[in-house]
Amino acid sequence: MNNLLRKLLISALLLMPFAGAPLSRAQNASRITHVLVISIDGMHSHDIQTWIANNPTSALAGLAATGVNYANAFTTQPSDSIPSTVGIFTGASPSLGGMYYDDAWHRVWAPPASKGACVTGVANGTLVDLKQGIDVSPNSVNSGGINPANLPRDPFNGCAPVYPHNMIRVNTIFEVIRGAGLYTAYSEKRPAYDFLNGPSGTGVQDLYVPEINGVNLLTPSAIEGFDNLRVTSILNEISGLKSDGSASAPTPNVFGMNFQAINSAKKASNTSGYDALGNFDATLQHELSFVDGAIGTILSAIRLHGLANSTAVIITAKHGESPLTSTRTIVDQTAIGAIVSAGGVQVTASPTSPKVGKTTQKTSELIWLPRQNSSGVPLTSAAVQAETTLAVGALTNSVDARFQPYWTSILSFGSGLPFPDPTVDPASPDIVVVMKDGVNFEPQPLPSVPTFAEHGGFGENETHVPLLVSYPTWAPVSVSGPLNVATRQIAPTVLSMLGLNPAALDAVRIEGIASLPEVITRLDRTAPVIVPTVTPSPNVNGWNTSAVSVSWSVTDPESGISSSTGCTATSLTTETSGTVLTCSATNAAGLPSTASVTLKIDMTPPVLIVPASVVASAPSPSGAAVSYTVTASDALDPFPVTICSPSSGSIFPIGNTSVACTAKDRAGNTSSRSFVVTVKGAAAQVNDLLTLVSSFNLSTLGNSLTAKLQNIQSKLNNGQTNAVCGQLGAFIGEVTDQSGQGLTVAQANQLIAAANQILAVVGCRVH
Repeated sequence: MNNLLRKLLISALLLMPFAGAPLSRAQNASRITHVLVISIDGMHSHDIQTWIANNPTSALAGLAATGVNYANAFTTQPSDSIPSTVGIFTGASPSLGGMYYDDAWHRVWAPPASKGACVTGVANGTLVDLKQGIDVSPNSVNSGGINPANLPRDPFNGCAPVYPHNMIRVNTIFEVIRGAGLYTAYSEKRPAYDFLNGPSGTGVQDLYVPEINGVNLLTPSAIEGFDNLRVTSILNEISGLKSDGSASAPTPNVFGMNFQAINSAKKASNTSGYDALGNFDATLQHELSFVDGAIGTILSAIRLHGLANSTAVIITAKHGESPLTSTRTIVDQTAIGAIVSAGGVQVTASPTSPKVGKTTQKTSELIWLPRQNSSGVPLTSAAVQAETTLAVGALTNSVDARFQPYWTSILSFGSGLPFPDPTVDPASPDIVVVMKDGVNFEPQPLPSVPTFAEHGGFGENETHVPLLVSYPTWAPVSVSGPLNVATRQIAPTVLSMLGLNPAALDAVRIEGIASLPEVITRLDRTAPVIVPTVTPSPNVNGWNTSAVSVSWSVTDPESGISSSTGCTATSLTTETSGTVLTCSATNAAGLPSTASVTLKIDMTPPVLIVPASVVASAPSPSGAAVSYTVTASDALDPFPVTICSPSSGSIFPIGNTSVACTAKDRAGNTSSRSFVVTVKGAAAQVNDLLTLVSSFNLSTLGNSLTAKLQNIQSKLNNGQTNAVCGQLGAFIGEVTDQSGQGLTVAQANQLIAAANQILAVVGCRVH
């Protein structure tokens, strides 16, 4: 044990438990800025509940005293470490993450350079090893990292090596957190966990990955030493150092490790970790004590450095182990392959022959069927489906005593397989054979040092895992019941804890994985966001001219929506001056939000009234200023806007001018009408003057005046303007002479005014 670890173990004995001790001044700001994620691999939910109940002063019990303890948490199916780790740190199912096992098959990639050829531009097919086989020194704890020559290659990318981070199909929390300018770290069990970096390859700034194959997994004491390497890396990080202690570094905003001691204990114990009564046997009890003590050391370091009130702790497990009792059922690991092969489908693994399929089995069996026949000819999708049917039939109808009593279901695409179509997705298994709890696939005969527990399947023993989320100021709660939670929900929860948007994760956007209930209600301080969408969009005045539909986007990326009213899509088809629709929603934290939208619909244009026509006499050669009246009315708009061109009061030229008028209401409905303005020139006004003279019934005088006007009209028609001026002067002179005699003064004034206007129009001097 190194000196730092020894000192902090002593500190753990001296300091009060993490949950109950008072907070220092440095810890008063109750905002989570660090999240520690610990996976205790091999631990079943029953294990942690029993340990806490039996050890109330333990570190895990202290965490539970200020935490949310989910007794109904489940990891991924399959429960192999690879897909389950992908789930924890991305939120993705194996289907979305694209990683199914640490020992799998890919129908497109080519074998590593050290094991075979890569034919470019076509599907090759190869084993995918995510264990020690890709290391530089696979049998050493300090393995030297990944050897590119041991990686599969991509025939559609120049046969370039495919690193683990190239295999994962979705982003990780490490990428999101680092992208937000925060610091990331993690400690895992081998270099293959490079995939934690995510597709970018850069998500984890301090990734510590010693190789577990450098110690004996079936020797728990050796595994304790391996786990202590990672505990030391965590203590270094808490102390403001890099994981190896070599240099200063920020305390990570997200960090953690996995323990292998429980996993080792169950595999090494000849009773799989339990006695005949279901209690922990001595081996498992010892390793539970070790893990609890190591966690206590980490928590003490967190307190020592003033980080307790800014650090949330998540305890979980990638997988449990099967069986969960002192006895197990052993099934020959070659049995299923032999049954399928006897049925006519070859499934023996071969890294150099893409026509050969692959099986992987520990507690359930995953089968990748061949994609070429024995002659190397590619199979059509129909042929693959036929082979799948053949293989499923062989297994279903098998009476092989090594297999028949122990299986529960056989899953294929379209018949329960929870993965993408294997004829399309190059990584997806074709068939999954789910075995009963307690079944372990083992070689026959058993090796001299056998393994007594396994995981990686679909059963309760290996998928029902602990999940405890703790923060010092929280009241304890135990969550159980019919509604299960998933370890995949840890990923969005971590982002919420750090104040980041869970929707930054691909898995949240694509699969809708939600943050953990109860935890998120303690974190969520933001009401739901409600956004109405009105289709079609109203105009700038808020009006529509047609039927309207309203839909609501109701989101809460933290705790989710627990209830809503009035948020269903609605359509309005009738006119309204203002109908208010309201959507109300409450999130799981109990925070309410309300949004309203006012719909105004006017589908009827204004009623526009214009004159039949307007007639005016020009007072000058340029025409006349003509005023007219136009009105508009609208049932939903008291003041529709009316525009006419030319506008009222404009100077209209002599002759006929069309006036175009438009009325527009606030909704944008328009009405258009037109009329004609006639401005009379000299000739038309002479005609009016003739009519006026005739109306006076003047007899002889009338004849004289009429003759003069007719002469004037003739001159106008012939363009003799100068003569017109003189004739109009003579007309005015005669009228003047007859004023008060043959004409009344009023009649004379009326005639003189009309004649002077004609003079002005013609351009003559006005008398």
